[in-house]
Amino acid sequence: MCIRDRYKRAFWIGLLIPAIQQLTGINALMFYAPVIFSAGGKRDAGLVRVLTLITMIDNFVFTLVSAFISDKLGRKKLFIYGSLGCGISLLMAAVGASNPSTGKEMQTFDWIFAISLYVFVAFFGLSHGPAW
Repeated sequence: MCIRDRYKRAFWIGLLIPAIQQLTGINALMFYAPVIFSAGGKRDAGLVRVLTLITMIDNFVFTLVSAFISDKLGRKKLFIYGSLGCGISLLMAAVGASNPSTGKEMQTFDWIFAISLYVFVAFFGLSHGPAW
């Protein structure tokens, strides 16, 4: 490689942060949110639209909050805690998705799934979302 030893660490950090950002799966969640929320098969279209809209607003609000608090708290702390929060919320989403309901009404596991995805989007917006 043509990179001097003193720049190698910065090079790898600069390469890995955007890679981790893409590997979180946020693009799939944002693009396929209506499909994900209607996975039960019999969901009301209006409810699916509202759940999707909440996801988009969640992302916007927490990315905006991150722009104001990142210099105060530190980008490294936000990135580490945000990554932990994303991981934990995705584990909770897996628990919620393990037992989906088949009716039009959302049951307990459906709400666990939806709220876990909102928490994931919030942690993503606080940590990985803003362009550093």
